Amino acid sequence: MTASTVMIVAIIAIVAAAIRFYGLREVGLGGNDSILYYSLAEQWLKGNFVFKIGDSVEVFRPTLLAFNAMALTFFGHSDYAIKWALSIRPGQRYGSSRSLGPKQIPL
Repeated sequence: MTASTVMIVAIIAIVAAAIRFYGLREVGLGGNDSILYYSLAEQWLKGNFVFKIGDSVEVFRPTLLAFNAMALTFFGHSDYAIKWALSIRPGQRYGSSRSLGPKQIPL
């Protein structure tokens, strides 16, 4: 590899990392989905394996909810813990939910 190729690859990697991690340390949760996923992860940490809170949509994604609960454990109970964990985890982000029988807790 030539020096110019290495420089171009390095610049692309730096720009890609900046785009990927942009806004991670922003204060506050963005949108209703973030608050819902955070609340569900909190319940999972308490041993309440729920997929719905109050009148919200049912989120039957046990793998993601377990991952979010682990993110709160490892990165702390902050407003960016789940965002940080998802940014370093390749793959699917928050998405649609499907209903497979509600297990609900009251608000």
